[in-house]
Parts: sequence; C-alpha cells; structure tokens
Amino acid sequence: GAAAEAEPMKEEGEDEDEDEDEDEDEGEKAPEIPVLRGTLAVKKSVSGTEHLVYSGKWAFSAEKFSAGETSKFSLSGDAPDSKTLPPKSAEFRGHFMMKSETAEDGKEKVKEKKVKIKFTKLESGKYSAKGEGTNKFGEFDLAGTFNPEDGKMSCTKVYRKVEDSDEEDSEDGMDDELDADELADLQVAIIHVHIRTQIERGRERMRENMRE
Repeated sequence: GAAAEAEPMKEEGEDEDEDEDEDEDEGEKAPEIPVLRGTLAVKKSVSGTEHLVYSGKWAFSAEKFSAGETSKFSLSGDAPDSKTLPPKSAEFRGHFMMKSETAEDGKEKVKEKKVKIKFTKLESGKYSAKGEGTNKFGEFDLAGTFNPEDGKMSCTKVYRKVEDSDEEDSEDGMDDELDADELADLQVAIIHVHIRTQIERGRERMRENMRE
C-alpha cells in the first residue's frame, strides 16, 4: 500500500528550481529533508538466496511524499541469522530511482553502497534505526523507526556537508559570520550544486558508454 512506500529523490531540474524560487519568496521555508517509507523484510531472490531488503518509495520531503512526488528505492543485505526482525545491525547496498529529463524512461538509477543501519529497541516496542551510507552525491545519515508488527520502516536522509574541496574550505571560513538559518540555506545550496554536477558527469559517462 501507499503507506509502505518510500519516497523518490527529485530531479535537480525544474522541480528544484521552482522550490528555490519559492524559498526566496517566502523566506521561511525549512530546507527539504528527503524521506524514505517502505518495509524491512527477508525476501528470496530468484536463485533462492535469502536477503534482508528495505524497499519502498522516497521523496525530497514529507510534503512532496504526500503529494505523490515519489520514486522507488531498494536496499539489500545479507539475511540475519535470526528470523526475528530487526537484527542488531545490517549493511545494505542498492539504489534509488530519480527523475531525469535526459534518461530514456525519464528516471535515473543512483547506486548506494555501505549503507549501515543499527537498530535499538524503544519502550514503545518499535525500534530506532540509525545509519549512514554513500552514493555519488556524497555521504549521508539515516534516522527513523521500524515497527516489527507490520514491518514498516520510515527514515529521513540528510547529506553530510562536504569538507574536502577548496570550495568547502572557503565556505568554512565564513561560518562565523553566518547564523543558523543562513548556514542551513548555504548547505542546501551546496548540495544542490554538487548533485547537479554529479548528474551531469554521470550523464556524460553514460553517453560515452553508449558510444563504446
């Protein structure tokens, strides 16, 4: 059902530009935080091997998820020894789909790896899920909850600030003069530029591969 789906990552094309314009007009909108909503379950592959799979739909924000602006994602790891979910921790790899104006079917597959998630039981009976991972846009942190009763798992995804480039060094030098809101806006702008750059590089590589 819709509740068991996770959100799609938006394209950094027209949608993002419109959002940025709205931000400038209103001046009070908080930075968008991608959300993933899906299920965590042990599933068998075609070969019969069991895997722990976190899959569903994702969106660039909870509001966009509610509006139906979602795309699919799927992360897979080794099945836990115990049949009882969740395990104490798990490592996944997989992908998420993202809208793309240049892709043949309108969507690009972005691979993710080293997605490590730890689960901690809460008083409510649910589990907190905290993790990290990496994709071509950079390193990110995941935080959310898993409900063992229905297998549903929801997480937010926050990309870490890049600190190893010359551009970032100059940004760091301005940190003292910026307040929290300005820093948040700056971080989002940096991520948007980084994502767009990576998308273009990916498209160039795809074109080169097709020529070969």
